[in-house]
Amino acid sequence: IQMECSPSSVNWGKINKLKRPGVHLQEVLQAVANGADVIHYFQWRKGRGGYEKYHGAVVDHEGGTDSRVFKECAQVGRILNALAPVVGLPPERAPVAMIYDWEARWALEASAGPKKVSGGDRHTEACIEHFRALRSAGIEVDLISIDADFSLYQVVVTPALYALSEDTARRLSSFTEKGGTWIATYLTAYVDEHNLCSGGGFPGAGLRQVFGLWNEEVDYLHDDEKILVSGDVFGSKKRSEARDIVEHLHAESARELATLESDFYSGSPIVLSNKWGSGEAIYLGARLDESSYTSFYEDLADRIGLARFKLPSGVVRKTRVGADGPVEFLFNYNRHEVLIELGDACFQRVLDGKKCRGKTLLRPYDTLLRGITLQPEAGLALDHPVLEQSELQAS
Repeated sequence: IQMECSPSSVNWGKINKLKRPGVHLQEVLQAVANGADVIHYFQWRKGRGGYEKYHGAVVDHEGGTDSRVFKECAQVGRILNALAPVVGLPPERAPVAMIYDWEARWALEASAGPKKVSGGDRHTEACIEHFRALRSAGIEVDLISIDADFSLYQVVVTPALYALSEDTARRLSSFTEKGGTWIATYLTAYVDEHNLCSGGGFPGAGLRQVFGLWNEEVDYLHDDEKILVSGDVFGSKKRSEARDIVEHLHAESARELATLESDFYSGSPIVLSNKWGSGEAIYLGARLDESSYTSFYEDLADRIGLARFKLPSGVVRKTRVGADGPVEFLFNYNRHEVLIELGDACFQRVLDGKKCRGKTLLRPYDTLLRGITLQPEAGLALDHPVLEQSELQAS
């Protein structure tokens, strides 16, 4: 269920831009593609008073059905009705899972340091950067909680998982020992679930042996500082730059994949891999640029056989799986047109029902669909009424 969906602008941001035509429909279809069976609006009618009286709503203060937003919501309703066959179908499971953990975020925010993020936090920042890099590498990724079943995945990524209980650490270690690949980053397991620093060196929670390294200290850089990094793990780039956060690591049983090249810790490892049971534990001890993360994940995918769907930047594929076959969505999140090669696969453009195959030009905020045929009457005719004015006033 998507609990709160705004059909237009919110009112609590620093700048509250209107959603451009097509954006709201794409957001709804994105939720459906990721497994939502119900879309709830906040709010149905704009309130006359209170803090959120200017927040987007299906019905404006004007109260009628002629607004652009109302007509777009009517379009969304017709499309959702046509997509009824996907209800109950599970989303396709990705080979990679990423943990986003509120407890780790709160624990990090409750500590003085490390270097602050303007308008955000280090855990969320790290998750966003690694998620983008995985998708840029063409790798599907699921966002999961700390309580999820890790065994369902080939790889688990835990960016800046600052707070980590011994129980969760054991589950992640077991996942790795049984053949999984665990990728952790800087700021991993500094504290336990009570926000108390771990004894015995970082990473804590017994993970020093799993990753085969000792994190002796962490350096927080000024905005204009960069530390050179080199290693084959970055593919053809070979070199990268560390910024903001750089940990001073020592390899114990781990193999060095990349090293630092400048400042007092020149020559020390910064990306390491450790064999743990039948699996592999990889540690990235510095914040790198996104293109370096992408090269790292491309190298990883080629090495361990991860499935990849390489798409143009800003184009995303999501699938729900049923007994009669998959229902596949392709989204163009760009504000500009994108040329994509569909091959022999036949997709349908949601906006007008047109069939597409081979080389196809995706419009801004375009969505293509395969696995369900939308009938012409399900299209986005803007003048299609949903409620009469008398019904609106009575509601």
